[in-house]
Order: sequence, then C-alpha cells, then structure tokens
Amino acid sequence: MAIAKMSFDEKWNFFDEIENKGYLKNEEFSILSQLSVDNDEEVRNRTAQVLVFAPQEIAESLLISMLDDEDEMVRVNTCDSLGCGKTKEAINLLFKKLGKDSFLVRGYAVQSIADITVNGKHNTDDISVQLKEEYNREKSSWVKASYHYAFYVLGEQEYYQELINQINHRSYQMRCATINSIDSLNGGNQLNKTIEVLKNRLLVEKSLAVKSSIMRTLACLEKL
Repeated sequence: MAIAKMSFDEKWNFFDEIENKGYLKNEEFSILSQLSVDNDEEVRNRTAQVLVFAPQEIAESLLISMLDDEDEMVRVNTCDSLGCGKTKEAINLLFKKLGKDSFLVRGYAVQSIADITVNGKHNTDDISVQLKEEYNREKSSWVKASYHYAFYVLGEQEYYQELINQINHRSYQMRCATINSIDSLNGGNQLNKTIEVLKNRLLVEKSLAVKSSIMRTLACLEKL
C-alpha cells in the first residue's frame, strides 16, 4: 500500500480494521511503522493506540521510537500502549519520563512501568524502590494516584485503599481516573468493598461522565 497516497479517511479506516479484528498482519506493521512518523498528530496518536494489537516484541520497538513525539497525546498513548511490553529497556526509558514530561505522560508512564515489570518478571522490589523515590518528588495528585496503582500491581496490597480513596476527590477527572484504575484491577483485593464504595459514590455523583464510568465498572465487577 502506498502510504503517501492514502487519504486521512483511508488511514482511519485502516486503524478501524485493525481494532475490529484485534490483531496485526506482518504487512500492516510495516504500514504502521510509516504512519508512526506521519505529519498528522492524530494519525500518530492512533498508531500508538493500535500497536497494542501487534506482537509484543515488534510493537515495543516501534513504541519506544515514539516516546519523544512532539505531541503530548501521542506520548501519552505511547506510554499507555507500552504497558504490554516486557523489556528492561522500556522500563528505563519510561523512568526518564517521570521527571521531565507532562503530568499525563508521567501518570501513564508510571502505570506502564509496573505492568512491564510484572509482564517481564523483573525484580519488583528494585522497581518499587525507584518508583518511591520519584513518588516522593511528585506534586500532582493525579500522578500520585497512578503510583498507588503501580505499587498495588507490584504487590503492595495496602496501596489499593489509597487508590479507592480518590473516588471522592473534588476533581471529576481524578474520579474518572480512579474508576478506570479500579476497572483495570477488577476491584483489587477488596471486591465487595469496592462495589459498595462505587454504589455510594453513584448516589451523590453529579458528573454524567463519572456516573457512566461507575455504572459500567459496577456492571463488570458484579459479574466477578
């Protein structure tokens, strides 16, 4: 396929096809490699998102090349998609994001560091120590919530309580982020309590976005 001749709509349809079937063919990865440096940041952003459907080994190498993209949302989704990786190289590069990038990038980088550590069976104690050094320097409450997710994933069960406490945060974005983390963790180690907390929040919640997230997550958790 001649990438230079593809219209924006054709590129978008290409992404949709990958998402609908849930996997990548070899020739499609070659196309994604070219789209990862497309002039349009929306195309690069979508490229980072669909790379989760590629085999880990080849997806990780391309995602690593996108970590320093000039567009913030491309970097955010690159960090997020890297969570399916396994290598120490990816972990080390994500650590470099924690002290210098935007709060959104930092938050997703933290979560993916934990996910990669588990996926790749790296030493969780060493990674936790490094993350706690960064945590102590972090000012953003949103990013700190990502650290709570990470510490829980790395085996520190007590941090789950810190995470679900944010369900009552004054910021609706924080509440949404907390619900997404709860959803990812399938209710953590306190499933019944988590369901109760979500139901109580639903009774007083004013934001339609948060209400929708709570109802969707409750529907999933109550099936477990």
